[in-house]
Amino acid sequence: QVLQVLQVGRSIASCDTYYPETLLQQQPAQVRAILSGDTCYQRSGLHNNEDSSYDNNGCPVICAEQTPISTLSPTFAHMPLPVNIINQSGNPLPAYATEGSSGMDIRAWLAQDMILQPMERCLIPTGLFVELPEGYELQVRPRSGLAIKQGITCLNSPGTVDADYRGELKVILINLSGEPQTIRSGDRIAQMVLQSVEKIQWIPVETINETQRGAGGFGHTGK
Repeated sequence: QVLQVLQVGRSIASCDTYYPETLLQQQPAQVRAILSGDTCYQRSGLHNNEDSSYDNNGCPVICAEQTPISTLSPTFAHMPLPVNIINQSGNPLPAYATEGSSGMDIRAWLAQDMILQPMERCLIPTGLFVELPEGYELQVRPRSGLAIKQGITCLNSPGTVDADYRGELKVILINLSGEPQTIRSGDRIAQMVLQSVEKIQWIPVETINETQRGAGGFGHTGK
């Protein structure tokens, strides 16, 4: 979730990101207007702008004619989503390796080392249990370093952790190299990425629209 704050000598704020109603109700009126997607000026310092119209939250509405988008200098402030987690392992909580990382590293939680033979697969426990908010999923993906250095990757990738799943997070690993590979407790074996999920409402119809591609698939465009 991102709140985009635009500084133009005055405080301008806009956001087109959805925020849960429970979070909005905890914010002051002007902050609620910003988080819910309304584009507005903060009232401070704008009394001399007689052309501004105000929304229901008392914020003057910004118009394209008043402030060209090319004059705005955006700054981004990230708002992490709170997620309940139980950690029964001896490992630290999953964490982002760098500030710009999309995925959090997941570590193995093993009573003893596990040796993966070539083309062998196994289910690796992590000791982690999570409670995702409705409307989100965790995607479990391979780590590039583990893949290129040891030939180990994740099967069923990306794996999906649904919002209503309450069991232990486990990772299916396979050894695609030509030699045995050892997995030790605490090894970073995968990464997980938080994603929002849209639900489908089916509309039964007799026909669907035609496209130039049509039914072409499975390499129909060539190599």
